Amino acid sequence: MAPDISAGFCWLLFLFIGLSNGSDPCKSYISFPYLEKRSINYTLPTADTPLNDIFIDASNDWFGEEGYDLVLSSPPPGDGRCGTSYPLWVRDTLPRGGMLKTVEVCMKDGPEHCSTTFRIDVKDCGTLRVYQLKKPPVFEAAFCVDLTDPTKPRTSFKVKPTVQVDVETDSHQKDHFKFTCTFGKSHEDLLYHVLWYVNGGFIYSFPPKHWSNTFVDQSALTEDILNSSGFSTPGFQVQCAVKASLGEGFPAGGSILSDEKFIGIKIPSGTVVVKEGESVMLNLTLTAPLGCGSRSHCSMEVFVVTRNQPGVCDPSAFIPTQCGLTIKGSSWRTLHHLEIKGKVTSGYNAKTALMRLYLKTDQLVISHPFWSKYEIGSVTVQVVKEAVINKQSVCHAVQDPHMRTFDGRLYEFHQPGVFLLYKHDELELEVQMQVSQCYPPRNTVQCPCGIAVRAGQTIYHIDKCNRPNWSIDFVSCKDGKDLIKILKSGTQYKIYLPTGTFLDINVTPSSKFIDIHIYPSYNDLGMVAGLCGTFTNKCEGNFKKRDGTFETDPKGEHACATGNSLDRFDSFASTWRADVNLFNHDDFHRLKNWTSSIQLCTCVYHNRFPQKLEERVTCSPELNKDVCILNQRFLPPPSSSRQCAVETNRKRRSPVQRQMYREKRDAEDTGTLTTWTTATATAYCNQLFNNSPPIAACRTVQGVSEIIKQHEDNCIMDITAINAVDFATHSLEAAKSECMHEVEMNSTLHTEKTPGVPSFLSTLSAMTCSHDCSGKGTCQNGTCSCNDGLGGDDCSIDKSLPPVIDGISGDGLCDLASGVCNETSLHGPYFDEHGQLQCRFVPFTVHADGTQKTGTVSYSKPLVESFVEVICILPKQQRTKRSPSSQPPEAELAAGFRISIANYGDVFSDESVLVVYNSQCQYCSVTGTAVVCAFTSQSCNAKGVCVSHGDIHPENPCYVCDASSSVRKWTLKSADGACTATTKDTSISFSLWIIGAVVVGLILAGVIGVGCCIYKHGKKKSSIGDTPRGSAFMINLSTSQVASK
Repeated sequence: MAPDISAGFCWLLFLFIGLSNGSDPCKSYISFPYLEKRSINYTLPTADTPLNDIFIDASNDWFGEEGYDLVLSSPPPGDGRCGTSYPLWVRDTLPRGGMLKTVEVCMKDGPEHCSTTFRIDVKDCGTLRVYQLKKPPVFEAAFCVDLTDPTKPRTSFKVKPTVQVDVETDSHQKDHFKFTCTFGKSHEDLLYHVLWYVNGGFIYSFPPKHWSNTFVDQSALTEDILNSSGFSTPGFQVQCAVKASLGEGFPAGGSILSDEKFIGIKIPSGTVVVKEGESVMLNLTLTAPLGCGSRSHCSMEVFVVTRNQPGVCDPSAFIPTQCGLTIKGSSWRTLHHLEIKGKVTSGYNAKTALMRLYLKTDQLVISHPFWSKYEIGSVTVQVVKEAVINKQSVCHAVQDPHMRTFDGRLYEFHQPGVFLLYKHDELELEVQMQVSQCYPPRNTVQCPCGIAVRAGQTIYHIDKCNRPNWSIDFVSCKDGKDLIKILKSGTQYKIYLPTGTFLDINVTPSSKFIDIHIYPSYNDLGMVAGLCGTFTNKCEGNFKKRDGTFETDPKGEHACATGNSLDRFDSFASTWRADVNLFNHDDFHRLKNWTSSIQLCTCVYHNRFPQKLEERVTCSPELNKDVCILNQRFLPPPSSSRQCAVETNRKRRSPVQRQMYREKRDAEDTGTLTTWTTATATAYCNQLFNNSPPIAACRTVQGVSEIIKQHEDNCIMDITAINAVDFATHSLEAAKSECMHEVEMNSTLHTEKTPGVPSFLSTLSAMTCSHDCSGKGTCQNGTCSCNDGLGGDDCSIDKSLPPVIDGISGDGLCDLASGVCNETSLHGPYFDEHGQLQCRFVPFTVHADGTQKTGTVSYSKPLVESFVEVICILPKQQRTKRSPSSQPPEAELAAGFRISIANYGDVFSDESVLVVYNSQCQYCSVTGTAVVCAFTSQSCNAKGVCVSHGDIHPENPCYVCDASSSVRKWTLKSADGACTATTKDTSISFSLWIIGAVVVGLILAGVIGVGCCIYKHGKKKSSIGDTPRGSAFMINLSTSQVASK
């Protein structure tokens, strides 16, 4: 087989990169590569690649070999000789006696013996001649080389050597590679000539030497030689060869290249395939040692990054522990494993995506610098999403509540208390549901009134159990709030767990219950239990009790198709009553923290410098960091990027009892009907569902009609059970929610089938609004356009009624000793984030004499945390410029705002009071709108700063705190007149200071001029105080100057 073309003409690509350093060419020459093929007696085989010296550069390197010279031929070499297409030969005599000579070189081209000529330098070195070769004029031309004296014998010694690699420590205690060429020497006394090759190209040779005990070390390839040849990091193949001759002046015999030895880290070739939710191991093998220098332990990091990260909705891979791995010097020979995991994504359809992972080492490996910045290579990863196992898998608890397990088994549940809906077998993940009485006319009707979602010691809840209004917030964040990702749109919430499992929660503000839907992920298969059952893709064995046994009722083993939705399994349900109650703060200390080793690492290419790999990576314990959101109306709440609410002064106060209860929608018109039968309930529900445009569209989606039928049956069941239609629209909303989920999961419904015609998903999203706008508006692009006078997500708010505030941050107190006071949270039954929300602020100050002063009213647009909480950004307190006077600062006790809010226009709520104070020296309390403040130490208040008795005012150094009596005041610092007419105002802007300085300068100039005139004319001194304009300012300035001396 013909050798690779790189062996034929690329050897000089590495050869001529600066080996020549201006030293004696007789001592720093390079051996002729492929010497055996350059003979005039060697004919190029038909299938062989011609030698090609076209890659000789302008590095001025010298070439030679003892016993060999460039060919002087008459006649010239024949066609195809010297292993090339166009042989190059010397038409001249060669120098002798140590002389340097320029000779003429000819190129043989067919019948033309010397078609082209050029000149090169030749130097006689005694035992050999060396040649400063030049680039040939054409492609596939090469210099002919042959024996100088064919009568001199060549040794028959030929050996295949072995490359060995080791490290040696320098004077700076750092390690460097040392490559040796080992071989078995001849029994004859020969000269040995070692040649080194990298990536198939010759790079260096050592002068021939006789064998000695140090011969191998003296012929070693070093990092210095590699660096001078352009190899500064690992990732190359190294070889050596040994030539031998009978002595000086004798031609060398043949040689055999050693096997290639790769120096670097071997990674798999080809494509690595990983399925979503599964892992593969990427094996990494070091082929050379990692030196530790003088240290006993050392290591280096191998980073993994990707350039073509797929979108968040596409299959992708990640490194579960970090963006790479650590390799220790002591275990470099060990096979290292890098785990690659297929990230679980939403959607039912089979997909595949290709990712290219790039591996590189640290910017600096201190103990062995040659390993630094080593770009190891890339691995192609194919991430495969197969037809998923969780298609149409949903656990729901809706209305009173009707239950459905993940595997589709329907049943009824009517026990009050706190229960586990979902609990992961291995991870600290659970979802608890609190159930309580929800329909006063029937005390037996129980509904979910709260949901608590836990990951480790981080808990998020939506709760109206045992409270007048909804509470929606994190209640514990000890493991970081990012473990649970929250998205909201009006009164709908999506809650994502670290495993990819997520919840859809529909809240009806004026009611007491919620509808709960939990959608499992691949990570839940066979790993969960609770009221949602086991997730095994079969209905049999769904009702697993907490102790691991199963429901004994034979009906519990029925298939989904034959199960009765009216079945109850109370013994099974009772075992899942919560023993650690997530709705009770006193139980939080019993929770275990998040310990999963699964992490999602952000390993990306550097945005600014795409040619560089970015080693600074971010790893977090949540896999829901970037979730696939198809409905762009769902957004994170404003606090998602902030510290957890339970750890800041945004923590809400206990609600006051001034709730204004309003029905969410008008009572259903049921005529004179007093008793609902199955037939009349069926007719009502059929009409309700059939009149809903989203439901009509959903019936066309495969598999969704059965889902709609389940909720329509629930509608009928609820009407006959409570003899009322109060739950009917909730059944409709539950059906719409599950339909929308199925459509979002089916990517075939996301694209336009006809150009210009919206996709089915876009069409369905545009016609889906909360409660179909309660029949009091039209659904436009997924948002209700309400009739005049109405607002809210579902047109249920009367715009003429003001909103209600039933709570404010920190019980209306903001303590400057605990941090800045730049915002506050207001809580109420319902704030319309799609309305014209605005906060109104009336600033006030409380003074030592008991009086209050009111400032200028201001307004701001709040941040909507939820439909029951808005965050009002407090206005910045502007300090007004004081006129130069001796008036003392105001003796403020505290300051604050009277805050109200409007959903629409100027229909504002009642005011709530927020007092800003400093607990280091004060105590304040708020009761309704009454404010009581008192000092707790011998101090004064200077705009929130505690100033001890006798200390100066922070803005007006002329005054000191006088706390000698119960009424605090500011008194003049001294009686020496130093502060009798001016005060310092740090709020004056820089520009005003400049103006003041100019004015003072002019006045000083005037004073000096007047003084000179008085002195010159010998007039009687006049009093400056007699000056009619500007005299007070002047006096203050003078006394101030005196005081400062």
